[in-house]
Amino acid sequence: MHRILLTFDDGPHPAHTGLVLDELSRRGCSAVFFVLGEQLELPGARAVVERAVGEGHFIGNHGYSHRNLTLLPDDRIRSDARRTEALIGDLDRGVKLWRPPFGDLDARVDSVLASIGYTRMLWNVDSMDWRENIPPEEWIHLTLAKIRKRTKLGFRNTVCLFHDALPATSTQLGAFLDELAGIPGARVARYNPCHPEGISLPEDPEPPCTSALDPSDAVSFEFGTARVLARPRRGALYILNETASFMWDVLSTGASESEAARQLARDYDISVDIAARDVRFALADWRIRGLIGPKAPEMEDPGPWPLSTDVVAWPEGAEFQETRAYCFLDFCFTIRFQTAGFADAIHPRFANLQTAAPARAGPFFDVTASSDGFALNSPGDSATRHQSLPALAYHLFFQVMRCAHPGLDLMACLHSALVSYGGGSLALIANNGGGKSTLAAALASSGMSVHSDDRLFLDFTSGQPVATPNSIGLKRGSWPALETRYPEIFELPTVLIDEQDVRFLPQARPAERLLPPVTHIFFPGYKAGAKSGARRLTSIQAIQCIAGSEGWISSDRAKLGAFLQWVDHTACYDLPFSDLDAAVGRIGECLRT
Repeated sequence: MHRILLTFDDGPHPAHTGLVLDELSRRGCSAVFFVLGEQLELPGARAVVERAVGEGHFIGNHGYSHRNLTLLPDDRIRSDARRTEALIGDLDRGVKLWRPPFGDLDARVDSVLASIGYTRMLWNVDSMDWRENIPPEEWIHLTLAKIRKRTKLGFRNTVCLFHDALPATSTQLGAFLDELAGIPGARVARYNPCHPEGISLPEDPEPPCTSALDPSDAVSFEFGTARVLARPRRGALYILNETASFMWDVLSTGASESEAARQLARDYDISVDIAARDVRFALADWRIRGLIGPKAPEMEDPGPWPLSTDVVAWPEGAEFQETRAYCFLDFCFTIRFQTAGFADAIHPRFANLQTAAPARAGPFFDVTASSDGFALNSPGDSATRHQSLPALAYHLFFQVMRCAHPGLDLMACLHSALVSYGGGSLALIANNGGGKSTLAAALASSGMSVHSDDRLFLDFTSGQPVATPNSIGLKRGSWPALETRYPEIFELPTVLIDEQDVRFLPQARPAERLLPPVTHIFFPGYKAGAKSGARRLTSIQAIQCIAGSEGWISSDRAKLGAFLQWVDHTACYDLPFSDLDAAVGRIGECLRT
């Protein structure tokens, strides 16, 4: 069942919000209204909000005057929220939700609002009801298409953004809800602060509202002196040190903040004031990161596969200037490009998979221009819009992986290069700019095999990495350092990615589905002038490094346990470097010891 949460911003409006409430009431639908303080001060506005609360809707804080909070100092952010909070009063039913105007926020804004007890809610489908000079059926059609796409992709939740102060919304909401009822498996849900996902259907069993510090869906592992936690569909690990674990245990019993502070002060021999500050900061951090309280329903983790819900109508009669065939393992496919320029931008990523005589022509992936970007039409799927060709190619990479590995059961997908040597494989885990691709290319020139320069997919059953399309993407800054190893590097085609020139170094086409087990993990970090060296890390230090990098780790208890065990049984090293030869040498030394 796909659950849809209706949310409305910028009200209350004396007339339009009432019409919205009428339509919701006729259908027994629940919603969340994020109100503006200045709107609440209008004559009759509070009565509208009182009606909304009386009919079962929730009220959230949208600020006082729709200011971009990222441009305000901390004290103004606090006062803006509290001014509106005072106007809302007890109509929030004790549930403190907030939504930033325009959706603009940063870590500082998050921290300020979390410190005064607020839980943020954004959205994952914008109805575009605010766009001017378009017929209402257009925003209705667009919103329904996005919901259908999310349903097809397997998402559990959709959070829709509407604006109850707009006539286009108040007059057309009924038509939208009537059409929404026709989508198989889609149901309007209600916000539920007691539910671990923050959203539920009326027939769902009501979970008990216990301590927010003991979410019923949390998965917890003791890992040395630390604790590792995860929550389903969050896609993140939470690592608590010994002190934070102590606070977690105390607060999970239902203790108040002041009680936890007194116990912390007593056990760690610190002042109550310092302990109270530590508890307050910990709670704000956990609330921001989604460790406590109901999860933000719009932040549902799609798993290891990036999924696009920006659907577009496929242009009728599209013509293609370039057609190229590829084979990855036993999956043979064809990419058709509308222009030769599109082929030049995407083909180098897959060049080592190209085949002159494919076993079969399809399935077809088609690439064309679309309004405001580029469109990818995948076999058996809706066409999706992407802002740039590199973004489209990134999505295409994962589509190929899903087709080539049907039924793949993963425990993690890490932002990592993967290189095999005689005794197994080594992972190079780093965010962009860490030098992992350059280092992988250098290791390949020394006789090792590169299986990936960007993603490491770990199979749950075997604990081994799986094969990926494996050309190495090298940015301009790395070319001179690699020229002696690859004299041909300056002859390779150049692709512009995120305003940087990149050349793809082809590798041998993958032949095996499962790759050699990982025996060593390195966390490279290139910095000019840094002394190159390898420092052995503890398992918890390695987990902290992995949690700070891009990627996905399953929150399923069995899979997370297997992943933690995988890290614990692998030799892990910090690898700062400035000299490529020295870094390759340090890696070799670690592999031999």
